[in-house]
Amino acid sequence: MSERRTFARKHLIFHLKVFDASKTELMGQAVDISPDGLKMVSAHRLEVGKAHAIAIELPQGVDKREYMEIEAEAVWSQEDINPGLYITGFKFPARSPEEREDLNVRIQGLFREYVF
Repeated sequence: MSERRTFARKHLIFHLKVFDASKTELMGQAVDISPDGLKMVSAHRLEVGKAHAIAIELPQGVDKREYMEIEAEAVWSQEDINPGLYITGFKFPARSPEEREDLNVRIQGLFREYVF
C-alpha cells in the first residue's frame, strides 16, 4: 500500500474508545491517530469503503468536550496478529478549513499528553 498520509500518525499511550455516533455501541479502540485518520483495533472486521459517523472518547483535560465526533471512512481492514481481533485504517474526509483547524487543535491536544 502506498503511503498517502499528509501527517504522520502518532501512537497513543492509552487506547481511546471509539463508539458509533449514538455512543451506544463500542466499535473498538483507536491505537494511533493523525489529523488525516486513525487506526482502530476491534473485535469485528469493518467493511472497506464504508463511511462511519464515529465518536472518539477523549481523555479528561484534552478538550471541553467528552467526545470528538467525526465522519471516518474505512480504507482497509485486516486480521490483527492477536487472534480474534481486526485492525482497520480510517481516513477523515475532506472538510472546510475551519473544521480542519478545529480537528488539528484537538488532535494536537492528544499529542501533548497521550502519544509517543
